[in-house]
Amino acid sequence: MTTLMQRFSRPAVVLLAVLVGVITFAIVANAAMVCTVPNAATYSYALNPNLSFIIPLVLPLDRPVQVMGVMTTAGGAQGVGQATLLRSSAGFIQWVGVESFPGGISFGRSAAMGAHIVFLDQPHQVDIEVNNAATIRVHNSAAQPRAGNVTLIW
Repeated sequence: MTTLMQRFSRPAVVLLAVLVGVITFAIVANAAMVCTVPNAATYSYALNPNLSFIIPLVLPLDRPVQVMGVMTTAGGAQGVGQATLLRSSAGFIQWVGVESFPGGISFGRSAAMGAHIVFLDQPHQVDIEVNNAATIRVHNSAAQPRAGNVTLIW
């Protein structure tokens, strides 16, 4: 009786090992297919008063785009802001974001040049704005030059 059980248990163990291997391979193969690396672009800006820097990227259509920016010019006005954008097939950009301190929530939708999206500095003089229905820009309304960078992830 012991010999019969040993004979059946060896093939059963091998079959179980093969089954575990196949299931593991299937799970790893599927995981590799759904993992994608996001696209990202970072742009630096250095703006004199009342000038704008157009971000040279057409926002992808009907996909979320995370935009985050900082104003790094020294002097107590430094700040950070972020928003999630949607370039809609209806012909506008829609957003929800968080303004730099002491700001709050920013939201809206527009295709009009200059429509405010989110402030990047504490005195709320440097902001990301709508440039047109497909692009955005950074605008400096301060009386002094301002510099920083903006990163988009999609």
